[in-house]
Amino acid sequence: MKIRNLLKLLILFLTVTACTVKTYAEDAEQIILLSVPATIAVSETDFFDSTSINPATGIMEQPMYIKYSITTNGTDDDYDFTLRSQITDGSGSVSAFGNNGAILFAHVLNPPTTTDVENAKQGNDMNSNVIAYPTSASITSPMTATYTPNFKSFGDCYVIKTNDGDSAELTFTIQASPIPGTYNAGQDEEGTYKTTIMVTATPKS
Repeated sequence: MKIRNLLKLLILFLTVTACTVKTYAEDAEQIILLSVPATIAVSETDFFDSTSINPATGIMEQPMYIKYSITTNGTDDDYDFTLRSQITDGSGSVSAFGNNGAILFAHVLNPPTTTDVENAKQGNDMNSNVIAYPTSASITSPMTATYTPNFKSFGDCYVIKTNDGDSAELTFTIQASPIPGTYNAGQDEEGTYKTTIMVTATPKS
C-alpha cells in the first residue's frame, strides 16, 4: 500500500516538472540586434586611359573616359561622395581640376611649377609642361554628378549625390581638344603627362 502511494507521488512529481519546463521554454525570448552601417562600393567597369596627341595642336587621338559602377545602402546624409583629380607640380601633389572642370596633365619627369599649374587652371598661355582639357561627368538617374569649385575640404571636384538611389553607372570623360592656350609645342616638353582620378566616399562626422 505504501509502495503504491510512492509511485503515485513519483509520477505526479515528474508530470509537474515536465510541465514547468515546457512553460519556461515558451516564455524564453532574446532579441539579437545587428548593426549595418551605411556603405558604398565603387568599381571600374570600362576605361580608355592612354593616348597620344597631335604635336602641333595638342588634340588627342580620341577622348579618354572611365566608367564606374556604384552601389550603396546609404544616403547623402551619410557621406560626401566625390570624384577628384591630382597632379604633381614642383611643390608636391595638387588638385588637377581648373576652371569649369578642366583637368590638367603634368609632365612626369619634369613637373610644372606651381605658377605654371595656376596659369593653366585659369587658361593662361604662360605655362610649361602642363596641359588642360575639358571634362564632363554623366550618371544614371536619380543620382547626379556636378562640378563644384572649392567643395568643403576636398577643393575643386565633381560632387555626386545619390538622391536616395542605390545604384548607378558613372562616366567621366576627358575631351580630346585642349583648353586654348594651355598647349604650346614650344613650351611643353615631349614625354609622358599624367593625371590621377579618385572616386571616394568620405563618412560625415
